[in-house]
Amino acid sequence: MTTETAREARPRIEAIDWLRGVLACCVMLYHVTSWAHLALPVPAERFLFRSGIYAVLSFYVISGISFGFVYRAMRLDAQDLLEFWIKRFFRIAPLYWFAMLGVLGLAAIKTFGHGAPFSTSATALLLNATITFGVIDPASYMVTGGWSIGNEMAYYVALPFLVAAARHRRWSILPLLAVSVAMGAPFAFVWIDASRPLSEQWTTYIHPLCHLFYFVAGVALSVALPPGRLPAITAGVGLALLLIVYTLGPGGGDQATIVTNGAWVYYSVLCILACAVVYAAKVHLPALPSRAMSWLGRSSYAIYLLHPLVYKTLAVLDIQRPGLRVAASVSITLALSHLVYHRIERPMIDAGRRNAPRFATWIRARPRAVMGRFGG
Repeated sequence: MTTETAREARPRIEAIDWLRGVLACCVMLYHVTSWAHLALPVPAERFLFRSGIYAVLSFYVISGISFGFVYRAMRLDAQDLLEFWIKRFFRIAPLYWFAMLGVLGLAAIKTFGHGAPFSTSATALLLNATITFGVIDPASYMVTGGWSIGNEMAYYVALPFLVAAARHRRWSILPLLAVSVAMGAPFAFVWIDASRPLSEQWTTYIHPLCHLFYFVAGVALSVALPPGRLPAITAGVGLALLLIVYTLGPGGGDQATIVTNGAWVYYSVLCILACAVVYAAKVHLPALPSRAMSWLGRSSYAIYLLHPLVYKTLAVLDIQRPGLRVAASVSITLALSHLVYHRIERPMIDAGRRNAPRFATWIRARPRAVMGRFGG
């Protein structure tokens, strides 16, 4: 069995996919309820206030777990690495382009219909089209929430080094985890001020190094914990306790208070623990709930990227009732996400899987072809 075949044969960790879907919904609900100024019960408001930040950061932990689990057998040669990056581009880019076109379309309507100013540079368009802004200029993202996608693409560059460290000895990734935490700590304790709105410090906050340790922690969890071994009852009780502590935790007023100082440590530990519990949990749902959660997991990327676009498009209808505005946004987002997954995401994932070996071979051959042309 080849390395590629072995990777494809690895079973998916369903509970992690389910968690990804739940987190995407948390981000969506936080945004649409806050944009609509919908009054919520205090516990729900506190939970969503925190989830507007930490549900997004938990995606990095999940990615680290997933890729650490699937790619721990990666050969780490040029062919394997190129195939991995090509597949990830096919997975991430098409939906991002779709959302980007939606943003540009809305901007054009507002500009020509209402005289609203809009401008962007050729550099920003290029960085967004190639999704390289996370490495080059994190603040140049054009899609709401796109900053986290740029960071994710940046972390894929680090994955081979993490896999290599984890393969050497199980504990070898711990020094890298410590380094990544040391990179994130100055953001939380020095460079971001809890007394100022986070929106005024957003460019600093979204820097990839601020959040790298979540991804590294996920890879470390994939090495340290066996999946699907923790009894469901134990996992359920543990998650319930973590959610209570999470909801009742410190900070309030502005999100800067929950991403700085002790609150940063508090919520980061809780999120990593929650992802660890889900990864380790032995969960079996009845057929119907299992299908529903799997559908939510498949749709999670589209839910995350498209809900702002749906909400802003619906804004032209000027729906006065906040509850109706939220319900319409959520319903349309879920339906659109289902359609987009099957019409855009799934075909492009399959295309990437089929064509990655050929594209990787072609890319590797280019330097040799150029050298041969010039007599090298």
